[in-house]
Amino acid sequence: MRIKRFFTAVALMAISTTAFAQSATETYSLEIPKDNMLEISGGHMLNNVFRFKTDGEMRTAKPGGGATFGITYSRKVIDWLWVGGGVNYMGLYNTYQSYASDPVVQRTCPSNIWSIPLFARFDLLKWLYLKPGFAFDIQNNNPEGRWLSNQTGMSLNLALGFDFAINKSWHIGLETRTGLTSLAAFRIREKDKYATHQRFVVYGETINLFYRF
Repeated sequence: MRIKRFFTAVALMAISTTAFAQSATETYSLEIPKDNMLEISGGHMLNNVFRFKTDGEMRTAKPGGGATFGITYSRKVIDWLWVGGGVNYMGLYNTYQSYASDPVVQRTCPSNIWSIPLFARFDLLKWLYLKPGFAFDIQNNNPEGRWLSNQTGMSLNLALGFDFAINKSWHIGLETRTGLTSLAAFRIREKDKYATHQRFVVYGETINLFYRF
């Protein structure tokens, strides 16, 4: 009788252990993979004119700069590759001067640029990534009395960033960025709507907050 009870107890323990193991496996398999990521960024950017035509001899007196912020969504394709897009804003100021006039005239003009970026993120190491991409840019300035006109265009962008995990969902990072816009169109005279078409080189750093889900 005791031997029968012993084997019965062993059988019940084996059944319960198997059931627990299956339950644990099923629970683990139902865990949501963290293949989605929201990113909020903010920082400071500098910019300068990349090239210029000689019409009116318009040049920048010094590099300008301002604040930038944005939000993006990314989706993991494979373990080391994400693709994403979002919206970004840069509020930049530059001082321009015309050497064609006597005396030399200087004027400080804002460049408010809204961008819709598309990018790929390559995770090079556990905490290091490279993010190339392009963006559709919209420059929104008041043209009255300014040397810059409203316009749109495409830009090329490249970022190198550091991504440190706080926990499984939240990460914090630092990103250095550079880009080439095609947005600066100078109006030397009020009657000239687009006298010279220029480009900006932008570069700077942002602090990023990532949420993975």
